[in-house]
Amino acid sequence: MTWLDDRGDLREVIALNGARNREVLTRALERSPDDVLARPNLKLAVTTVVPLEHINATIASNALRPFFASMGAPHGGSTMTIGNVGGAKTMLISGMQDQVAQAIRLLRKCDLPGSMEAMGMPGAAVDDRLPALERRVKALEEQLGKARPAGSDAKAK
Repeated sequence: MTWLDDRGDLREVIALNGARNREVLTRALERSPDDVLARPNLKLAVTTVVPLEHINATIASNALRPFFASMGAPHGGSTMTIGNVGGAKTMLISGMQDQVAQAIRLLRKCDLPGSMEAMGMPGAAVDDRLPALERRVKALEEQLGKARPAGSDAKAK
C-alpha cells in the first residue's frame, strides 16, 4: 500500500510484481535511521539517509549490494536501492523498511574506527587524516618562511 495524499487518508494498493511496481519506491516515506530501527519489521516503503563516520559510502554501498540482491522483489531482484549522494560519508537507502533496517544495522556494525584499514584498504582513511596533514604542512611552511632570510632566493644556483 502506498499513500496518495499528504495527510495519509487516501491509499492505493500496487502489486510489487505488477506493471506499476516502481511506483511503490517512488512514493517511499522519508524516515530517519532511528525511526526505521524503531519498527524494524514493518513492510512499508521508506527512504533514509545514513551518515557514516569511519567508512567510505561508495565502498560500503558496493559491499552491501550483494547481500540484498536476491531479497524482496520477484525474479531475484531486490526492492532496495543503496547508494551514496555527493560525499564519501553519506549513504542513501530506499526500500522496504524491514530490509532497510537490516542494512542500517550492518552499516552501524561496520562503521568503526580503523574499519577500512582492517579490510586491507590503508588509504581509505584519507578523509580522516587529511585535515591533520594540512595543519602539519602549514606549520612547516611557516617555520620555513621564518628561517629563510629576507630577500634570499629559494632556488639553488
